[in-house]
Amino acid sequence: MLLEREWPESFSEKVVSKAFGNKLCSYTISLEAWRRGLSVTILDSEYNRYLIESRKKSIIFNRSKCSLTTNEAVASIKDKQVARDLMLKAGVEVPPGKLFLASVSDKDVVGYAEEIGYPVVVKPLNGSLGRGVFTEIQNQKDLIDFFKYLANDLNVKEIIVEKHVGGDDYRAFVVGGKVVAAVKRIPANVVGDGVHSIEQLISLKNKDRKKNPFLSKGLIKKDKEVLAKIAASGYTLDSILEDRKILFLRGKANASAGGDVIDVTDTLPEIVKESAAKAISSIPGLEYCGVDVLYDELTKRHAIIEMNSRAQIGVNMYPTEGVGRNIPKAIIDHYFPEAPLIHEKTNPKYIFDLDLALCPIELGVAKSVTLAPIAKQNINRDSTITSFYRFEVKDGVNRIKEAKLFKLSEKLKADGFIRKERDDTFSMMISINKSKEKEFLVGVCETLKAKCENPKDWVGLVTKGFRFYL
Repeated sequence: MLLEREWPESFSEKVVSKAFGNKLCSYTISLEAWRRGLSVTILDSEYNRYLIESRKKSIIFNRSKCSLTTNEAVASIKDKQVARDLMLKAGVEVPPGKLFLASVSDKDVVGYAEEIGYPVVVKPLNGSLGRGVFTEIQNQKDLIDFFKYLANDLNVKEIIVEKHVGGDDYRAFVVGGKVVAAVKRIPANVVGDGVHSIEQLISLKNKDRKKNPFLSKGLIKKDKEVLAKIAASGYTLDSILEDRKILFLRGKANASAGGDVIDVTDTLPEIVKESAAKAISSIPGLEYCGVDVLYDELTKRHAIIEMNSRAQIGVNMYPTEGVGRNIPKAIIDHYFPEAPLIHEKTNPKYIFDLDLALCPIELGVAKSVTLAPIAKQNINRDSTITSFYRFEVKDGVNRIKEAKLFKLSEKLKADGFIRKERDDTFSMMISINKSKEKEFLVGVCETLKAKCENPKDWVGLVTKGFRFYL
């Protein structure tokens, strides 16, 4: 079944094709800043840290987190018990819970679970991406089993037991004191067709997820929890799932663990959005982040579960279903209102070559790389023209002609390429200020002794610089 979805035009899957996975946050935020005329410097080969500067300020980012968020704030939300206490003081709705050392007796853990009532959740004190989180634990046996699994198998030293709150799982992203995006997260699942086995359905779903810039790195893994869920439902991996039967494979709904995401930015109740914003303001030094919320549509009750200062913004940008929200725009709008250009004037097809930008750092010949800025005359997309030409060159293109044309492209601030096709004809794409287009074409025609006529509008991406593919 095809789902309706719409991802941000500025960050289509083609635009971010080289940044799928861990580089997605860094690339989209810095690309938004660069397109708007801000200075961007990449600070490490992994592309975790990068600097964005205007004439008024400089901010270092670590993936999606900005340096204005203090280390104390990060420590506070990483320690889920500290975060819970701070939110409680601020009047934020949070589920009751308690911290236990891994060495605690089974009796103490079970006693607390019975005090707050089943079902309960167990999870690491410090953790992310839903790792080691077990939900809807209904009895003493399962509680002890999962607690010992965290302590012994995953070597978790401090474990939280908390009341399982009913409702669906949501991720809200808060910038500037307001929710700019929200998604409903659905646990990893497969839908039967009466033909394929559960194992085959998982493979087919993973194949589709690989096309998603964010979900491509959150495939469904056949681990302990997934196998337990399948068995608890009376199936095996080889079972043929009934047509239209939905089989949930996890209790947690993290997209990184194979879950689906549905955009609900426009429908999530205001009281839940206000609670998410209030949760962030309860943590001193926390600028913005992703907030995990449980919300029950029937009872209208909700609870803030945790926060992530370095949240994966791709979950809100590339949902399984619905409208992807432009988080990079929201961040740059809020922190760099003085940017030379507003988002609506930028060219959504204009990119910088990520591999080329990272190369000097990866080779060890540079500690950082500052991206060459977009020419001021070209920065506004309304002032540029992007065209595609086909033509013949009788004497070919040698190194002397190539050097001359490259020099011309630098002089007139033209981006694009000249490429030799299989039939020995040539093609050219140019993106240039409208006032300079004629001069550039005259120079190309004179150098190559060719005629550049009948241009077409270029619908592909435009990479910074002028290249030759000969």
